[in-house]
Amino acid sequence: LDSLQVADWKARVDAIDSVTKFVQSAPAGFWTAGSRALQLTDSLSGRIADSNVKVAVAALHSLSAILGAQPPLLPPPAIQTTVPVLVPAVLQSLASSSPNVRQMCEDVLEVFVR
Repeated sequence: LDSLQVADWKARVDAIDSVTKFVQSAPAGFWTAGSRALQLTDSLSGRIADSNVKVAVAALHSLSAILGAQPPLLPPPAIQTTVPVLVPAVLQSLASSSPNVRQMCEDVLEVFVR
């Protein structure tokens, strides 16, 4: 997760991809600890508002993939922990000047509604 904070935007996009792959391959019981899910969402929510559009789109795509996976990758308690962190960040990015960011925000919000 520390790699999500580096200065190089390409490294941040790579880190987001790595986090997504890790979440998709993590054992089922890994996310039962709410603190792990909260660390993940804290890190990704910071990237939603990234100054680089490519990083913001990658973070939103990652969230959509993680939250919309079937069967769910995160158990309901972990999702309940993450919603208060993610929704404000996604709503704030709906005002982005980038149409790609706005579209991805809508996609993530649709996943929340399902």
